[in-house]
Amino acid sequence: MMASSCLGFSLFALFLAVALATSESNTDADRIIFACKGEKQPLVGMSGWEPGPEDAIQHISWFRKVGEDLLTIATLTYGQPLNTSDTRLSYIAPAGLAVSDITVNDTGSYVIVISLLESGEKHLVTEIRNVQVAEMAEVENNETTLRVQDSGMMDEKSGEWFTNLRCGKFLKKGPIVPFVKTPSDRLLELTGYQDGDYMFRLPDKAETGMYVCLLPRRTECPSHVYPAAGLLEVDTGSVKASILQGKLNDVIATAEYQQQIILTQRRDLRRQQEKLLRKQEEAKPHQQEVQYLFEETVRLRLDKAQLERENALLDSRLIKTSASVGFSANSYPLIRQANYPQAIIADNVTLNQGGGYNKTSGVFTAPVSGMYLVTATVTSNTRMFSFWLVVDSGGSQDIPRNSVRSGRVSSMSVQVLLTLNRGQCVWLMANDYQRSYGSVFFTGFLVSPQVSRAVLAM
Repeated sequence: MMASSCLGFSLFALFLAVALATSESNTDADRIIFACKGEKQPLVGMSGWEPGPEDAIQHISWFRKVGEDLLTIATLTYGQPLNTSDTRLSYIAPAGLAVSDITVNDTGSYVIVISLLESGEKHLVTEIRNVQVAEMAEVENNETTLRVQDSGMMDEKSGEWFTNLRCGKFLKKGPIVPFVKTPSDRLLELTGYQDGDYMFRLPDKAETGMYVCLLPRRTECPSHVYPAAGLLEVDTGSVKASILQGKLNDVIATAEYQQQIILTQRRDLRRQQEKLLRKQEEAKPHQQEVQYLFEETVRLRLDKAQLERENALLDSRLIKTSASVGFSANSYPLIRQANYPQAIIADNVTLNQGGGYNKTSGVFTAPVSGMYLVTATVTSNTRMFSFWLVVDSGGSQDIPRNSVRSGRVSSMSVQVLLTLNRGQCVWLMANDYQRSYGSVFFTGFLVSPQVSRAVLAM
């Protein structure tokens, strides 16, 4: 980046701010410098810039980006020596810096600011340079080695087997990559880097003869001492042996992998069996409870069946004797004024077939389910008198009544067909407001019994 403007302190600060912002966004290196020991190399300079014939450089400042700030590394005032605390730096006209014994620590972003008189006017010229320093490759004992890999491998895309020539031992991976030549001066394909070795693809039908591994020489480092070349006599048999060993290793690895899967499945199966046993132990009390409930259910079903049979037998007996279910009772009770309403009790029983009528309470309890004809006649010596026919669990029945009055004596009667379940009760209830004397006739009999399905099935 290059720009011009009138000289001034505020403008100088503006140039630095722009330079800082640009250096943050520009991360690509403008140049790569190889760190050659003992060599003096250009570090930074203006790219393609030369002062004009009427231009005069007044001052040059070099900055380096450190965090969010720009740190001054050197300044030069026209007619004076370079001002810097780094003794490795030296000035290169027209606006560059050279460095001796450069290291990777010198990698970074640099800003150059030039103050000059251009055609009699003051101007600023700025430029940002991103520099990456790469170290030269180092090899153990400064001598590369070359060997055939112990075992081959399979190309996942093509499915073909091959082995590698390994060129090493490099102390670290660097920007300079070695190359390997075959006996016919062909270059092998670089496949990767592992454990200090660069690996080159060696096919099944490899050339027999001498292979060599070399590092390319850099013109920037003419005095650099390069490691000795690695040499290896390769024969087709050793290559095939490596590939066969790779295939064998692959078979062994597959078998070991399958064995691990089987062991894992066995462990999982054993855990599941142990879990199942624990669940079974936990379920034992519940199983005993379920067994008990099952047996109890069976017993209750048998008891229910027995009860149904007994009930059917009882119904059949009642049906046989249904013609004798009936009652008839009368009395001349004294109906008192207090405790109304009150039951009317006919305690003179003339008929009680089936034993359903209770002369003490005046209540008839149906011994058999079915349809009953119930009749009641009540007389009273007062006109202020009424009564109800009450059915248990059914409330009082508002049944039409016939009433006859003769002088001071009144008579009321009711006759109704009722469907009663076995155990259901029927009685008479009186309601009056004064003392009364009278008589009651209360009768009933079974017209049609209700036959259960069990009886019908017999």
